Amino acid sequence: MKMVDLALNSFDADQVEKIGVVIKSCVRPEPRQRPDMREVSARLRGISAITPEGAIPKPHPLRWAELEIMSTEAS
Repeated sequence: MKMVDLALNSFDADQVEKIGVVIKSCVRPEPRQRPDMREVSARLRGISAITPEGAIPKPHPLRWAELEIMSTEAS
């Protein structure tokens, strides 16, 4: 919970805790104890209940501004 961005107006504390458990499992010192990416994605999908279609970014009206900022920062 300490890592949650304070700018977020609302979030599901239970989901944050469950995601933290998944994160901790990914950084275990012994590599053989870590889950593979298939298991990680399945666990996160179960926690968030986001479908693959729902995970596709939607066009945002300000996307052109983000692209412009990124292009000027790169130069």
